Amino acid sequence: MNRSYWALLILLLTAVLLRLPMILGDHFVLDGDEAIVALMSLEALEEGVWRPLFWGQNYGFVLPEMLTTVPFIAAFGLNAFTTKLPMLLWFLLGAVAIFGTLERFTSSTPRLLLTLLVLLAPTWLLWSVRLRGGYVPAFAVAHLAIYLSVVSDEMRPTRGSLIGVLLGLTFVLQAIWFPGAVCFALVAWWRTGRDVRSILAATVSMVIPYLALLPFQVDAPFHQPPFFQFDADVIAFNTSVYVSYLERGMQGLHLHGRAFRELVSANIFSIGFLLLTLVVLGVGLRRLLSGKKLGYLVAAIAAILGLLLWSFFLGSAAPRYALPMFGYVILALGMLWPKQGGSWLTLVLLGFIGLGVHTLINGHEVKYEDNTRSATHELIRMLEEEEVELIFTENYLLQWQLMYYADGKILARSLTRFDRRPDRMEKAEEIYANRSNRTALVDFRKDARFDPDWLNREFCVRIAPTEAFLQERGFREF
Repeated sequence: MNRSYWALLILLLTAVLLRLPMILGDHFVLDGDEAIVALMSLEALEEGVWRPLFWGQNYGFVLPEMLTTVPFIAAFGLNAFTTKLPMLLWFLLGAVAIFGTLERFTSSTPRLLLTLLVLLAPTWLLWSVRLRGGYVPAFAVAHLAIYLSVVSDEMRPTRGSLIGVLLGLTFVLQAIWFPGAVCFALVAWWRTGRDVRSILAATVSMVIPYLALLPFQVDAPFHQPPFFQFDADVIAFNTSVYVSYLERGMQGLHLHGRAFRELVSANIFSIGFLLLTLVVLGVGLRRLLSGKKLGYLVAAIAAILGLLLWSFFLGSAAPRYALPMFGYVILALGMLWPKQGGSWLTLVLLGFIGLGVHTLINGHEVKYEDNTRSATHELIRMLEEEEVELIFTENYLLQWQLMYYADGKILARSLTRFDRRPDRMEKAEEIYANRSNRTALVDFRKDARFDPDWLNREFCVRIAPTEAFLQERGFREF
């Protein structure tokens, strides 16, 4: 095996080992959205029901995530390790695809340095293990499509079809990676002779994943927000938070729009990487204006500029939507790496890698959810001892977390009946109607507005709450 591939294997192992402080820490928990995908995987394992789209939505292709989590759950049970760590395999696959793509443009040392930066960047610390509606698989599949686009100077219909399928999968997984990957595919087609059969094969193949999912769409989705909005107020708001949106996206320590600032190294990294992005764009555009032969640099610059442009029109300027830019900048750096005198760039990358190492080693300090693993398990043990079958909670996302940590054996509901799984709501109503003594109201201790029967450092509980008591707190539709 080529020595650079042995070096790549060492880098992959290093990326896993440096994540151990976070993985073994008490804050390594699933958020509500992750818990939904985990429960979908549990349903597939126990009941044989495979739902390819996120519960209650007509988007969010989660089948690839389920296919990787189900075997781990079957072998080792349902827990944070068996549900989140399979996502790390998808992330490593994406990093390997970037390594393969860089092989086309630069020598061994820059290629390894850039790949190491991908593996250790704070940008991907939390998100490399997020079981979250297709983000990590989309990263991997999009970069596989980019790799197949650039790996050869010959384009045939078979290769075009495979690229098309990967692009189609990228779109249904998380469409934010789709435009950038298409840029590389189009440049590849143009550079390899513009074969009509290949572009037709790619186009037809591209729509197959979307068409295959149409039978699984629901008539009244629980959640279907507009991805783009061209309303003046939305554009004005996105403009006002634009720099913050990009900075938090590259900083990586964010969830539900909130950024976590405990680690200074991650904050410095994000600012530095955005400055580096401006340098990459400046050098790339100068080459474009000077008329030099650019090759695939056109695709990388177009992918970066495209993301920067359409970010103004996002229905929700969530930092995670900036994630694709990171990979495009890495590829552009590989294409721009000077053949001589690149020691300054090496030093810059080593500085970024150092910031990443510091962030990963201290990843256990990032509390990105209001609950820890130990306090949540303590809560579930108490509920099981009280033989609780149904949980009420005012926190919408907490209901899914509690069902997940109870291995799906305890149901939970939030304030209203309308939810992602109406059938589960009907079962919850049956429990309350016939066994109301086996119910509990659960909330975070910091948010609670009632005197508890039980509490620990993070949760408080009222056992067998009355209907009047629940209605006072906004619960409806019993």
